[in-house]
Amino acid sequence: MKVFSGSKNISIDIGARDIWLAEGKATRKNITLTKTARVAIPKDVYFDGKILDIHLLGQAIRDTLKENKIRSSRARLVINSSMIITREIVLPKVSDEEIASILQYQIRDYIPIDPDDYLFQYLNLGIVYEDGIERLNLLLIAVPRIIVESHYKLLDNVGIKPEVMDFQGNAISKLLNHFDLLNESLPTKDKTVAAISLDYDNTKINIISNGGLKVSRVVSLGLSNLLDDLQEESGLDEGALLKEIGNIDLSPLFESIDMVLQYYNTREIGNSIDYILLHGVCSQVEGLETSFNNYFNLNAVKLSSLDRFRTDIDLGLYSNAIGGLIRMDEV
Repeated sequence: MKVFSGSKNISIDIGARDIWLAEGKATRKNITLTKTARVAIPKDVYFDGKILDIHLLGQAIRDTLKENKIRSSRARLVINSSMIITREIVLPKVSDEEIASILQYQIRDYIPIDPDDYLFQYLNLGIVYEDGIERLNLLLIAVPRIIVESHYKLLDNVGIKPEVMDFQGNAISKLLNHFDLLNESLPTKDKTVAAISLDYDNTKINIISNGGLKVSRVVSLGLSNLLDDLQEESGLDEGALLKEIGNIDLSPLFESIDMVLQYYNTREIGNSIDYILLHGVCSQVEGLETSFNNYFNLNAVKLSSLDRFRTDIDLGLYSNAIGGLIRMDEV
């Protein structure tokens, strides 16, 4: 169920090298942004969801908030980490209270981890039928407790109160579900979209079908792997390297992504992906959509516009932060 508020919030999307800030509010019809800003993450203070120096990171955020006169007192965090576990599970059709009880006492049956070390949430993916019996299809999300607690401590260090915590797969899913068209012609309703964010330390693949998140995976290959190899060969600086990525052999990365796409395609008869949406840092790489198109034989586009949403900012970079402003189901 969607919940909309008339008050402004700040959404904080933490990536590998940058934090994307979006201040605004979501209504049923649109999203209004008042301010946006980028925080450059200092070296060696954050890696794969782990805060290595809370004071330096907090200072960088405070400085950016002050510089851009962003004064919202409540924040919605959007995070991602290869340590976040997602699993699709099927349960008997029971109430929300019973779901919570099942997960509390039987979580080891679905994920082989120590439940004391994780916090759990789930997204309801709808009803499925098994042998003619109606059952619940859930996306189970397990976030290491230490990641949740450290990020809340970070907000305390900054002087902002946490409202909710979300993860990037759910944020981009909410954003696409909120609008009808992207890039002026591509429908988001009744379509299956593979939203792919190639960041510096890893690559996030989120498959969104009919407005709901169906699959969320993180693969370990990222821009840093590609840039390091290319820099050894060319000696170019990072800005020049980004322009060259679309021209090099990306098959190891594509093979890892294809495993996720094929997992979705083969799970149910009729599953297929309509197009690939590139967002995040990779939306800045020239020619990358052509490489994706050629390898996967699917229409691949970079996120550049959404209907009913007028802005001058780069939607590809701020997509997760903007999606974080929408209140639906969060981690």
